Amino acid sequence: MKTVRLVEASKALPELVKKAETEELSYSQFLLSVMTYEQQRRGEKKIEQRLKWAMFPVYQTLADFSLQEQTTLKKQSFNQLADLAWLDQLKVIVFRHLEIKDVDEID
Repeated sequence: MKTVRLVEASKALPELVKKAETEELSYSQFLLSVMTYEQQRRGEKKIEQRLKWAMFPVYQTLADFSLQEQTTLKKQSFNQLADLAWLDQLKVIVFRHLEIKDVDEID
């Protein structure tokens, strides 16, 4: 499998085979599960590598964010930022002085 560059799937092959046997997957379903696993792991590794390259002093997710510590940010605003709808609307968000303002609202 390493010859065809399925490195991640080759590491997990025993577990994937066992799962296929217990779930009685067809050959095509098994192949799909192997390819899906490989694609998922490659995506995870890309994210890990990019976070490493970014050299963030501390890595935090939105789940780690405490609204109690950040009193200028309302929960509703936080949730709007978290759902990323502003990306779909092609808006730019500027963070300044711990206030969040939409670019349309900035003087």
